[in-house]
Amino acid sequence: MKTLLTLITITFLYSSHANASEKNKVTWEYKVVILSTGQATVNKDGKSLTTDDINQNLTALGKQKWELISILPIEGEVNRALYYFKRPNTPSSPPVPTR
Repeated sequence: MKTLLTLITITFLYSSHANASEKNKVTWEYKVVILSTGQATVNKDGKSLTTDDINQNLTALGKQKWELISILPIEGEVNRALYYFKRPNTPSSPPVPTR
């Protein structure tokens, strides 16, 4: 079964400069999304996906304060890539969905 976005969530902490005081440390939350963009890409209901569908999903991540930081193609797979996102880890961040 193919889906537009297969979410794989990786969460870990990264502290800014070692000399920063404890209260000034920034921690980051990370998310990795596998995105299929080929013409044969279908959602879980078996319907073909459009560029607008992909844009809506990426916009939804942006509204949750996720910032795209990198895109890496998946070796040996056509039209699939890993999209890496990050956002500051704050008490008000929406929870990261898990599988």
